[in-house]
Amino acid sequence: MWGMGLSLSWKHFRNVIRFPKAILVGLFAQMVVLPVLAWVWPWPSSCPPPMQLV
Repeated sequence: MWGMGLSLSWKHFRNVIRFPKAILVGLFAQMVVLPVLAWVWPWPSSCPPPMQLV
């Protein structure tokens, strides 16, 4: 992560501001699509339900 951060330039940040679609799609996928997939995926595999915490 440190090396990745050091390789960023102002051009990268400018592109994020000019083309925010990629960021919005990524956030939507992480906040909506991934939780829905995690909830739906176990249904056909007949996994037992998680244990209830008291």
